[in-house]
Amino acid sequence: MRIKTSKINTGNRSRFFYCLFFILCNLFSIAQGDKKSVKLGLQYAEQEVYDMAVNYFNNVGDISAQNERVLLTYLECLIQRRELAKADQICELIEVKSKGNPFVDFYYKKGRLFHLLGSFDEAIRYYRLFLKKSEKEHVDREKAKDLMLSASYGRRNNTYADNINVKLLSEKINTNQDELRALFSNTINGVLYYSTKREDVLGGRRNVLGEQDEFGQFRADIYKADHLGKERYRVSPLSYLLNGIGEEVLCGFSGDGTVLYFGKGNSLDDLRVYVDVFEEDVALRKIDPTPLYRTKMIFTEKGLPYFFSKDIMLFASDQFGGYGGYDLFLCYRINEEWSQPENLGPEVNSPFNEVSPFLAKNGRTLYYSTDNPKISHGGYDIIRSVFREHSYSWSEPENLGKPINSTANDFNFSLSKTGVQGLFTSDRQDGVGGLDIYKAEFIQKREEQITFAVSSVIGRNLTSIRQGGEEEQTAPQLRPLYYGEGKNLLSVHNKSYLNEIVRFMMDRPHLRLVLEVHSDDKNADGSVMYLSYRRGRQVKDYLMAEGLGRDRIHLRALGGQYPMAKYIVDGQENTEGAILNRRVDVRFWSMNDDYLFDDYLWPEVDSLERDEAFDYFSELSAGISFSVEVYTSKVNNNAPVLRRYSNLAISDNKGTDSMSYQLGLFRSLEEAKRLQNSLELLGYDTAEIKVYLNGYLLEGEELQTFKGRFPGIEWP
Repeated sequence: MRIKTSKINTGNRSRFFYCLFFILCNLFSIAQGDKKSVKLGLQYAEQEVYDMAVNYFNNVGDISAQNERVLLTYLECLIQRRELAKADQICELIEVKSKGNPFVDFYYKKGRLFHLLGSFDEAIRYYRLFLKKSEKEHVDREKAKDLMLSASYGRRNNTYADNINVKLLSEKINTNQDELRALFSNTINGVLYYSTKREDVLGGRRNVLGEQDEFGQFRADIYKADHLGKERYRVSPLSYLLNGIGEEVLCGFSGDGTVLYFGKGNSLDDLRVYVDVFEEDVALRKIDPTPLYRTKMIFTEKGLPYFFSKDIMLFASDQFGGYGGYDLFLCYRINEEWSQPENLGPEVNSPFNEVSPFLAKNGRTLYYSTDNPKISHGGYDIIRSVFREHSYSWSEPENLGKPINSTANDFNFSLSKTGVQGLFTSDRQDGVGGLDIYKAEFIQKREEQITFAVSSVIGRNLTSIRQGGEEEQTAPQLRPLYYGEGKNLLSVHNKSYLNEIVRFMMDRPHLRLVLEVHSDDKNADGSVMYLSYRRGRQVKDYLMAEGLGRDRIHLRALGGQYPMAKYIVDGQENTEGAILNRRVDVRFWSMNDDYLFDDYLWPEVDSLERDEAFDYFSELSAGISFSVEVYTSKVNNNAPVLRRYSNLAISDNKGTDSMSYQLGLFRSLEEAKRLQNSLELLGYDTAEIKVYLNGYLLEGEELQTFKGRFPGIEWP
């Protein structure tokens, strides 16, 4: 019997080929779709548009089929977007795909992943592997070294403060794009302003030329957020008069809250500062360039200024020299013009980047962010430092710690007017995406924000600034000049102070200036004293270059013989005291006593830390005192005789560049004569007694004048 099967087999075969064709078409379509997604992902990654890059890589059907370079790019985008769980999966895929021998860049990226996750030991291990395996010319080697140092800091300081609560603000405010800066309103409770790159901004996505471009970045607009209770906010963009198709980034407000300062430009690297006056009637509103425009200053988003008041601003820049990267600077407005930027100095600035300054209302407490790996958990951390009026120096930078800081970037810190809350931006893992705004709540209010500056801000006289720089013909507030620990004796600020002294003395030819140099070196030999003398010569040479005559300045180097603060307190080295001891005291002297002020700005020293040696020196120096000159020289000398007697000093000789080496400090002439006789027995026949009046060396005509005034006194 014959079974007919050919017709059935033909039908099955047709269906089989149809299904196979359909599957192949789908596979081809998927492959083509994957290829397109990868291509677009790579393009967006190259333009650093990481959110779009991640979206396209996520659309790839089989990511494991991609080569290692694509996977490394995907990994970088995930790290940039802080999608760390997904990044960890891609790391595992790369390790499997590379069979344990990945590209060297992988070790760097995995180190960063562990760093962001707070696994500091693992981060350090992978950074070390990267440094071991990478070429010396690799672009990321130096960064890896810095990150390893930062991870080491994080490992040592991995604790949380229990008196600070940090919250991510509502998703009404935060988006999957960048929120750049936020400030509380100065006038309305429950209102804050911020800049955002949310997807509905007026400018949309644009390239560096300002043209609409799907591969470009969203432009920033300024928004307002009204707190409606609990975690609810109502957000709205500010007026079209402010926001446009360019970049608009919030800077701050005037003290009374009536003026808004903001940066505006075609790029975040090319911003000018504008002002807006809050008027309900749009017809009355004005948007004008601030006086900053007259300085032709261009700011980057990192460097936009913070306005302490309409007359004082701080900003970050890498355009004015300094210590490396972005440094923090101060400017103040005089007669509608801004002063030249003043660098805040090496105690604040470092070879790395310091950005986003905020100065509390007391005019002394500075908050800022730095990526200095020596004091950062990773990326930028928020730092606090206090300006010490008595020594014109900054306290050691203090990391605010966790939970305010993280292993990601944390910056743009500001305080509410009550000092109980703060705002900052961060791109940490628990955010919505990109940079987000966080609120810090303090159990104890920040006293620096409720204590208002009365007379000065960071050592600058407020009255002089508010009066447009018009200086009254009154004596300058005299104070010491401090040096040491990298502090520049001739800093911009100190030069300004010395110039003030020169201007004051120019119209008062009877005035003289006394410079007394102290140090924290307890040795009192000629070499040590010579170093003190050279520091004083820096100051004297500058004063002479500014027009003050040589004979009107008396310089005396005293080394560390008369410390104001004790070297050791409670068995510990007194580092704060050492700062106070390294100084040049600057005082007026006159033939009359009308400039012997009692309001000299001496540093404040606790009674338990104060050294009696300085009080002893001050008592001996008041009125007439005597010293014995051993010899004069133009070069450093450390003869044994200089170590044989106490109270060594080096003084300058009037009218010459030579130095006078002097021994002893006596109130009575008889004591000075005994030392003179002792020196003569040692062969120093030219030993000569010198006369001081209130610390000023009397010689020549000035000495004869005083001899005539006080004929009853025995003179040498």
